[in-house]
Formats: sequence, C-alpha cells, structure tokens
Amino acid sequence: LSWTEANDHLAVYAYDLYRSTDGDSFTKLARILAPVLTYRDENVETGQMYHYKVKANDTSFNFSDFSNPVSQAA
Repeated sequence: LSWTEANDHLAVYAYDLYRSTDGDSFTKLARILAPVLTYRDENVETGQMYHYKVKANDTSFNFSDFSNPVSQAA
C-alpha cells in the first residue's frame, strides 16, 4: 500500500493504517512513522478482499480525517 503525504507534512509524526474485510468495520492495523508512505500487509488470506484507509497524526497528536478507502484482493 502507498499514499501521498499529508498537507501538513512537516509536522506529521505518523500515519495510522486501518483495515477491514467488510468495508464497514475498520480496525487499526499499524502505525507507520513519517516520512514513510508505504506499508506491506503480509497477514492476509488469498482471495479475501481487504479495504484500507489511513489517517495522519502530527507531533501534537492531532488527527486528520480518514482518507478515502481503497480495496484490494489478496
């Protein structure tokens, strides 16, 4: 997975990545420290559809809105 950096990229501390198998109930999968903008999800089942969304948080722990979700079959 990859995403573009947040608009306030100078103060971004990390990106929180969320995953769902039904597109509705998302759980936190990982916290990726900035400036990294990629993540490889290796805990998947072949043929399963996964949905992901990300939110940025800054050094004061303010959180952005969620990104638009993206979907990918494993």
